[in-house]
Amino acid sequence: MAGQYFIALEFIDGYDALALLRAAAHLLETNGAPAKAVETYRRLFAARELPRELRVAWLGDAARAAAAANDRARSEAWNRELDELAAAKQP
Repeated sequence: MAGQYFIALEFIDGYDALALLRAAAHLLETNGAPAKAVETYRRLFAARELPRELRVAWLGDAARAAAAANDRARSEAWNRELDELAAAKQP
């Protein structure tokens, strides 16, 4: 897929917007634009509204996208965060 990708979220709020961003990131990665997927995940994880449960669920996908984009530092950081969040959940 060539060209620019733009997502206007002014008309969508809450969890729908978060889910749409996650779906966009997945679509970008699977269509050969992993660097754009990483940027989308970065914006998604910056959202204050993102519940911890969704962050945990999506961090692995984001780390894989970063690896596919050859962004080793971001991939390792997201994997480390996932490990920390998983460990914190354990009693």
